[in-house]
Amino acid sequence: MNSGFNKAANSAGVKPSYFVAGTLVMAVAGMVAIEKIKSGDKVISTDPETMETSPKTVPETYIKEVTTLVHLNVNGEEIITTVDHPFYVKNQGFIKAGELIVGDELLDVNGNVLLVENFDVELTEEPVKVYNFQVEDFHTYHVSGFGVLVHNAGKDYSRRERMGRQKGKSPRDQKKQQKQVKAITRELKRRGVPENKIKDNIHDILHDEGMDYQEALEEALNYFGV
Repeated sequence: MNSGFNKAANSAGVKPSYFVAGTLVMAVAGMVAIEKIKSGDKVISTDPETMETSPKTVPETYIKEVTTLVHLNVNGEEIITTVDHPFYVKNQGFIKAGELIVGDELLDVNGNVLLVENFDVELTEEPVKVYNFQVEDFHTYHVSGFGVLVHNAGKDYSRRERMGRQKGKSPRDQKKQQKQVKAITRELKRRGVPENKIKDNIHDILHDEGMDYQEALEEALNYFGV
């Protein structure tokens, strides 16, 4: 793992929120692969409070390596990101990729609705290099050919902006837990845990509805000793 890049990102207060190489970013110069974005570039950014859109400068870029990826299908286009990257959901605010559910309404650069059509989690055999950057002022940018609104998820990512995370027994939490159970069951089976053993114990393991996917997976792996 590239510890130099990781230390730089961590010292800047950047969360583990990134995209894989090849992810398109809406820049002033046009659509640019995220790994090509560099300090001083200008990207299209949106104020999540007013929905004002304007060019903003990138002061810093970051590279990290991860072993857990989220695959989102948004309006037929795949976006591959990390579990903690915040996406803007209409009328809810920023929600981590790992907590999105099918049917969530994301927004493009013009404020049009884009639907989350599918969701999957991948645990990679080898670390994968992923990319992120800071954006001045609004701290947001747009990814994919559709220009999906996301947060840069740095030290500016305040508790107020994380308003999307909910706890309790709301429909959203129930769907989130169902999604976690399905994804974690699939991963445990892949690692050789008998299906009947998983079914008998999985709901007791995932008792904390506040856990994100990575926390829930680690809890299950520790429980079954795999």
